[in-house]
Amino acid sequence: MGVQQHSTPGPIFFLSYARTSERAAPDRWVTEFYNELRDSVAAREGQRGRRQSVAFMDRSILREEDGWTAETRHALETCRVFVPLLSLRYFHSERCGKEWAAFIGRTHLTTRQHEDPLASIVPALWAPVPLSDLPTEVHKIKLDMAAFGIEYTKRGLYGLMRSAFDEDRVKAVTMLTDQISIAARNSIPGLRRISDYAATPDAFAGSSYRKDVRLVVVPPHQVGPEEWSPYALESDIPLPKYATDIVRRLGYEPVLIALHEAAGTVFRETTPAAPCVVILALSSLADPQIRHHIVTWTKARRPGSPSSWWRTRRIPPATAGAATCTNCSRRLSETASGRRPRSLGSP
Repeated sequence: MGVQQHSTPGPIFFLSYARTSERAAPDRWVTEFYNELRDSVAAREGQRGRRQSVAFMDRSILREEDGWTAETRHALETCRVFVPLLSLRYFHSERCGKEWAAFIGRTHLTTRQHEDPLASIVPALWAPVPLSDLPTEVHKIKLDMAAFGIEYTKRGLYGLMRSAFDEDRVKAVTMLTDQISIAARNSIPGLRRISDYAATPDAFAGSSYRKDVRLVVVPPHQVGPEEWSPYALESDIPLPKYATDIVRRLGYEPVLIALHEAAGTVFRETTPAAPCVVILALSSLADPQIRHHIVTWTKARRPGSPSSWWRTRRIPPATAGAATCTNCSRRLSETASGRRPRSLGSP
């Protein structure tokens, strides 16, 4: 994709942030920080009356497969500075990784000689992250967190925004405003049409920084994982999707694995390569093969190891009656013979 011209000017900066859930709106503290930084940059650039056009933050509530809105796409294609809010969650967000990759693609189109193509990226520390553990892509950027002060590096902007003391927060916002203004004048990324959301790579995919959590989903009989919604009265989000959102929210990378695959790989591990969570509909244990896989797995766990414990929660079953669940529970307990779970529930 070549350099393109836009009839509508873009914002000075684009704020890239990780949401608590991929389908959630920005939380209060991100919004408050964005508003304060936007107003500060608008005042510095003499655009108080046009502050709404000074910056952009994607507030849409969309699923990953829905892609970018027209407004988000335009802002990514035309903004002069990219401001990522660094945190553990940020590097686990596919949306953030794609926003990063889309902007990086523009930095290589700069027409100024001897210019650092990454100077138009001004990172902000949202939550403390060990700098030595940052993904390779981030290490390519000039980072000077120490200049912001001890409280900034120790607590991040999230901690400063929640503090009753304004001095450290004001200092951080002022320094970021300086960096954004300088970058906006001296480093101009090229303009280009970015790829569709699905075609844009995730800049942090495959990063060693991401820690996996395996999710083995065993839904009720004749119910596909993508259709399993035991909380249907409260939410139409399938349980596997809900679980992956929680895993990402905790700062890990969810890996969905089918039961038959887990039986030949994950369940055979003597020392688990990564945590594994089995989300099981108790009624599914009426199937002898499923019951065999689960019982074999529980017997293989070493006594005393945390990985040998079952951690379950009772959920009102959506497709199975109480008698079926009671029968399955009895079968499992009898067959496990001594490997009784610490608690046994039924989704």
